[in-house]
Amino acid sequence: MTNKTTMTAIATHRKRLQEIFRESRISYQSGGVLTPRDMLRLPEYALSFINTLAITTKPKKHLDPWVTITSPSIIFDFGACTGFCINKVQSEVVQLWDIDQGLNLTVGDGLDLLDTLDETFDLVTSILPLGYRLQPAEKQSLDKQFLGIHDKATIIMAKSLALLTEDGIGIFLVTDNFFYDGKAEELFAADGFYIDAIFALASGALGGEMGSGTNIATNLIVIRRKSQDKYFFSELTNNEEEMQIVLDKYLDDGSQGIERTLLRGTFKGLAATKLARQIEKLETQYKSFTSYKIDDICEIRGCKTGGKFDETENAIYVPKIGNSPAINLLSNVTIKHQNLLQLKFDSKVVNAVYMQSYFRSAMGRLMLQSETRGSVIRNLSKASLLAMPIPIPSMSEQNNIVANMEKLDKLREVINEFENELALNPTGSSSILEQLDNMIDVMGSLTGADKVRALVRDGESSTLEFKQTLSWNVRANKKDIAMQIASLKQIVAFLNSSGGTLLIGVADDGSIPGVDLELEKLHKNSLDHFQTGFKNLLKDRIGEQFYPYFDVVIHNVDGAHVLLVNCRPSKTSCWLINPETKQEEFYVRAPAATDKLEGRVLIDYIENHNWDV
Repeated sequence: MTNKTTMTAIATHRKRLQEIFRESRISYQSGGVLTPRDMLRLPEYALSFINTLAITTKPKKHLDPWVTITSPSIIFDFGACTGFCINKVQSEVVQLWDIDQGLNLTVGDGLDLLDTLDETFDLVTSILPLGYRLQPAEKQSLDKQFLGIHDKATIIMAKSLALLTEDGIGIFLVTDNFFYDGKAEELFAADGFYIDAIFALASGALGGEMGSGTNIATNLIVIRRKSQDKYFFSELTNNEEEMQIVLDKYLDDGSQGIERTLLRGTFKGLAATKLARQIEKLETQYKSFTSYKIDDICEIRGCKTGGKFDETENAIYVPKIGNSPAINLLSNVTIKHQNLLQLKFDSKVVNAVYMQSYFRSAMGRLMLQSETRGSVIRNLSKASLLAMPIPIPSMSEQNNIVANMEKLDKLREVINEFENELALNPTGSSSILEQLDNMIDVMGSLTGADKVRALVRDGESSTLEFKQTLSWNVRANKKDIAMQIASLKQIVAFLNSSGGTLLIGVADDGSIPGVDLELEKLHKNSLDHFQTGFKNLLKDRIGEQFYPYFDVVIHNVDGAHVLLVNCRPSKTSCWLINPETKQEEFYVRAPAATDKLEGRVLIDYIENHNWDV
């Protein structure tokens, strides 16, 4: 994706910016005019993504209503560009740039200047300010359609979209806050504009040109004059090959691979999306779990500035700001009470000690992350938590978990004693080693079933794929070679990319039927026969020279047998011999999709890996 032209443009931009400030023709420190907040910049992979997506529209006229010195509109050539820059110092920097792509820049606020335009544009791009609320004077001059909208960026986007041609697109950066109340989407829809795609950036993707940054979760959105029931959704990473595949799938919407997966109006951020999928799978895996709204099982209280909570039974304390762990004993709290929320649970449903461990787990941390609000400072509020679903096992299961947690704490104490003894008494290392070996033998590790469940909860990704069966078509009730090919494609793609895990016996929705029907129909219920058949498939269709890159094992998950294939990146190019076409085919892995490469793209991919074809 990041071709030489794109990289050259980005590098030239960075170099020129550094030169301007180094030459002190305009000082970064001049009255604090250029603040890090004004100069948020996207990482190179996101800039490259915008550039590649934008140029596919072949724009002739381009609009940027909020130009800064790190805007894509001044890094790339999107055709004749009309831009507004609210900051005089930044506009002077841009003018020193010697830009050749025909930028017509006006100093002033896009909120007002957009009303002066009487032309249309093929493309609108902008990295709008984060967390800027309208000032009272600005509200007075707004049309009635903007009543109730307090975010300045949202109104600038709406005014910019009104200037799009029929087939034009808008590409904007927004925070998760943009989606929470649905007002922005309603505003756009009223004028016939709809979010077509959401590309989530990882938290912390934004950085200041001068080294400052933000951890706010952000997303690139594409807006068109086209209504869809579902969003096209994908997470963007800095893997160039994966991002190219994502973009190709989006531009070829409707093809096999990545599809529109999110219903309109349901996206509340990447963290919330991941959490919802994990909870759904958790409830599928463990029937003892029941989903509750926090409001139904808990009272949430805050604390006034300078105040303190009273010790309360069956309660935990979670931080409103920061990453401090949840705590169930007030005596163990080390931060100001005003920065905490007290969650007092119904003792008939919830054990607070269990809830402490839940909120410290990966899923619990993700839940808190998904419910934080704010465009600049992330804050967990009472209101944001109340409607949040939370999976709760039975009280007996909670009590068992708490008992096990207590034993783990004691075990940690013993291990710490061993560690101290080793440091101070090396002669006792032999006896300590024997005791540790015994502990490991007794405890073991996560069972195979637990490992499968954990993988399923994580959901499909660039390194994880589910297939319900290997060879048996459940709907048609017969053997299906196409099913085999689908699994083999995934394996080849993992070998040619960064590796990954294929779970055969897991449905797309996270349920675990296993391969037992296939065992019965095709292998006389023999696991050995099934494994031998699978090994022969790998030999015939991929090649036995790739055996060292596989780990293949069958796990019993509550009576259902799941085939786990763990793949490591191959040191040579791997090809699938397709039994239907009799041709060798090359596949690579992208987020939740497998893509067949051909032609020049294939050659470039192999050359970049320094493989022998």
